[in-house]
Amino acid sequence: HNQWSRFLINYLYAVSDSSPFTSISVACSLTTSEYGLLVGFGFSAFFVVMGLFAGRAADRYSRQRIIGCGISIWSLAVLYMGTASSFWQLLVSRVVLGFGESFSAPASYSMIADLFPIDQRGTANGVFAFGVYVGGGLGSLSIAMATALGWRGTCYSAGAAGLLLALLMFVTVSEPQRGGKDAGAKGPGGADQSVWAALGEVYRSPLLVKLYMAGGARFSAGYLIAAYMPLYYAYVFPEFNSTYSLLNASVVSIGGAVASAAGGYAVDKWEKAGNGRARLLIPMLGCIATMPFMAVTLLSNSFYVSMLVGLLGSYLCAEGWFSGALSVIQGTLSPRARALGISIFIFIATMAGSLATYAIGIVVQRTTDNGVDNLDSIRYIILVSVCT
Repeated sequence: HNQWSRFLINYLYAVSDSSPFTSISVACSLTTSEYGLLVGFGFSAFFVVMGLFAGRAADRYSRQRIIGCGISIWSLAVLYMGTASSFWQLLVSRVVLGFGESFSAPASYSMIADLFPIDQRGTANGVFAFGVYVGGGLGSLSIAMATALGWRGTCYSAGAAGLLLALLMFVTVSEPQRGGKDAGAKGPGGADQSVWAALGEVYRSPLLVKLYMAGGARFSAGYLIAAYMPLYYAYVFPEFNSTYSLLNASVVSIGGAVASAAGGYAVDKWEKAGNGRARLLIPMLGCIATMPFMAVTLLSNSFYVSMLVGLLGSYLCAEGWFSGALSVIQGTLSPRARALGISIFIFIATMAGSLATYAIGIVVQRTTDNGVDNLDSIRYIILVSVCT
């Protein structure tokens, strides 16, 4: 639901319809640069800043309650989004959405580290990320939902579902013991430490500093795909708009989920077989392998080749990286610094991705204003940016 709520506006903006009932772009009179701000810094400003506080809170307080409150807040933001009639109202909803969602990832990955031993965390992270891609698939289905329910009805449906999930979180999930699965791990175990000590533990690790930089580059590519790929398909294959909604949901949810789960499992197995760098090698190899598939996605003249060969291949190659990267952070830091370390990773990666999204929105707007075909502008800007 986290991902569905986050990327809901991406797909609603891509609806190929001039009716204010189905098109959020028409109803709220959005420009491309305004859209770039909404999916970029409009969301990430509070998300990344509050994420640092949320990470520290998750190292000290009940993660179950933090996650439940976060779900409630972001679901209310989605409900408010459904009432919007202007860019500024949408911006408020995105800011509140970012605030609520900032509490999710640090607490969630910290809990996973306390539920699974280090040699199983790659797989556990991969299974958790499975839901990320199912949520992305639900986001794509929002195009079809907007046709049937209207874009406002789609927002109301997503918000109501989130409030139900928040209730389930409070009722059915228990807080695990900190450090309970960390026999032999470095650090002060379950003992509390100051924020400065936790920050020192993070930044004294050259490995984590390099991982944070790599995560920023990887998130930039991911944000561009999430923000502008629906718009690209709306321009290139407008006659397949409904088909795209359903097919993209399958590609994102199945391709991403399979890659994430398989990547996490492969990391654990390869490391057990004696390769201590497996958690770094698998993300690197996946990113390299996705480049030719992304070229097929953006250069093919066939809708089905672009989707089922290019985009599906990209997801299967690229999306196995996150579970390995997160397990590196989980294994490097002590239990009372993990959530802060994860929130710093998300802060750097999200800021990089948001900057890229906003910058590309401005470039697309200016190139279009200068007479460059909007299709070619989006196509080659995405291709060059992602591969770079």
